[in-house]
Amino acid sequence: MYSNIIQEDEPGSHSMGNREWYLNGCVSIHPYTDVMEKVIQSIKYDRMISLVPAISNIMNEIICIKGWEIDGIVPVPMKRSKKVKRGFNQSELLSNNISKASAIPCMNVLNEKSYSMIQKSLQINERFINVLGRFSIKPDNAVIKGKNLLLVDDVYTTGATLNECARVLKSNGADKVYAIVMGDTPRKKIE
Repeated sequence: MYSNIIQEDEPGSHSMGNREWYLNGCVSIHPYTDVMEKVIQSIKYDRMISLVPAISNIMNEIICIKGWEIDGIVPVPMKRSKKVKRGFNQSELLSNNISKASAIPCMNVLNEKSYSMIQKSLQINERFINVLGRFSIKPDNAVIKGKNLLLVDDVYTTGATLNECARVLKSNGADKVYAIVMGDTPRKKIE
């Protein structure tokens, strides 16, 4: 089984230039190849959500292999308007399916609160600036205090979104934050 370790360093030691790194580990199930791009786009834009259970099962197997002690699964949120337009958040679908397979609770505790530009239209450094303050914790955050959490998303490009989500979770009491994604793009070093 393929799994690509994106990052296994302790927070603060990842090579992201002068940015603090908050994730304790991150892995993808496949590189972002033409095939994975087609799978992700089929789910997001063609509504082929029938692919989600199989992908979630692969993600769950990788989580088990990693041996991460996870107390809760947290989907990366999307703007409400985007979710209404699409009809679903693919990260939520993946998270709910991983939760069912693993018996680890899905904790939908993050909000995407502020308007920001679409990440894929930005340069690497701009992506990290663009996500600052973009996410918040829903009102009752006691559920994450002292917990080890797993963020779930579809694509890892620069890590800016996942890193900001991890920062928000940790600043609200989470102990460790890991992440798993469907596909990861080749990364360039950030100065």
